[in-house]
Amino acid sequence: MTMNDHEAITPGNSYEARNEWAPTVPSVPAEAQPLILYDLAAIVVVVHQQRITLTRQGTVTKRCASLLRPLLHGSPWNDERREDAYVNMLCEAAKQLHLIYSSFSYDDDEDKPYYCPAIESGLGTWSQINVHEQARQFLAWWRGSSQWHDVWSPAFRQWDSRDWNPLAARGLFLDLLSSRIYVPGRWYSISALLDTIWSRGPYVLRPARLQESTRTQRVPSWLRQSWDSCEGIVYQGILSSTLSELGIISTDQHAGDMKTGVSRLPTRFGITEFGAQVLFEEATASTARPIKALVVQPSFEMILLRFDPPTLYRLLPFSEVQLVEQVSRLTLTQHSVLRGIERGISVDQMLALLKASSKQAIPQNVARTLRDWAKTYKEAETIQVLLIEVSGAAIADELCLSPHWRAFGLEKIAPCRLLAWNAHDIYAFRRVLRKAGFVLREEK
Repeated sequence: MTMNDHEAITPGNSYEARNEWAPTVPSVPAEAQPLILYDLAAIVVVVHQQRITLTRQGTVTKRCASLLRPLLHGSPWNDERREDAYVNMLCEAAKQLHLIYSSFSYDDDEDKPYYCPAIESGLGTWSQINVHEQARQFLAWWRGSSQWHDVWSPAFRQWDSRDWNPLAARGLFLDLLSSRIYVPGRWYSISALLDTIWSRGPYVLRPARLQESTRTQRVPSWLRQSWDSCEGIVYQGILSSTLSELGIISTDQHAGDMKTGVSRLPTRFGITEFGAQVLFEEATASTARPIKALVVQPSFEMILLRFDPPTLYRLLPFSEVQLVEQVSRLTLTQHSVLRGIERGISVDQMLALLKASSKQAIPQNVARTLRDWAKTYKEAETIQVLLIEVSGAAIADELCLSPHWRAFGLEKIAPCRLLAWNAHDIYAFRRVLRKAGFVLREEK
């Protein structure tokens, strides 16, 4: 087996030539997990379970952010105030992917906007597609989104901020990785990758200079060092943050790849098996079926033995989720079951979903307790109606029998009193009464 020009392990720096390093470095890239997809699911989970309130600026309140952050896996991204903005960045991604939306309510003296599950828009479709298609949809959005920030090294140094488009690096990377130049399951040097990008043109992230370079091919001799500290850091950041945390690639650091000193950045990368399925296989419109990977225990704890979005998202409306990872943990509680009933899911439907996803029979005490909890469900609805008092019983009968007033849903409840069930606009209804010749008494 021979290495191509893009593979960075030279004979002098290979694992085999440096036996003291061989035991600590895997022979092939380790399989990475799609942490960002776990985090998107966690956001939807929490939005199902509790109210995530927003500030007037549309960001998650600090109290809610502090509750959310321990559930997430993504690397911190510090904003201009040096505060971790990953929660807001992830919520914005979920919003742009139509998994959640912001709403407003004055219920319970709460006058702040909050996030709701976007069940009728994008969440219904997202919850049914497999994990590879979810990753493709995220990449398609991420490619051109300024709302998502890749994590760059503090060593980043800008050499010209007037002409700068870092989003172009994402498209370049996706095109390179999808071109099959890099074989899945093999390590490649990041420095050699940067050499390849440099050779294609140093001004990919600078549109004005890129246009100018079509007329002149002169590249200043000092540019490569500045490029490494700027563009090079951007490319490395994309590899070690977003693409790595989406599970597309694995990264690794090895002393044999370092020419001088010690680097805090990874020195090599490899496309994972998951990444190959996302990048190389054609997207399919078919939805994934739930797999039997659920274990329901008598303690009401549920373990989902693999990350299976169709199964996980089906359980969200009536369960409390403790952890979303490759192996997720959920719990059935009285509160979560009653919440599911409130959203229109009966206990029989819940048990059917559990049975369809479970590897074993549902424990009898779990089924029995779910039915007992359902008996405690109480529902009430407030309906706004209009009370009308007329001057005589004959007039009340005339109004109820006349087809002209049928649209207002009039109902006689006393000799001279009527209820109008469909008079939603009181001012419009008063105008109709006046046109019919009624003299309206002033409201007291």
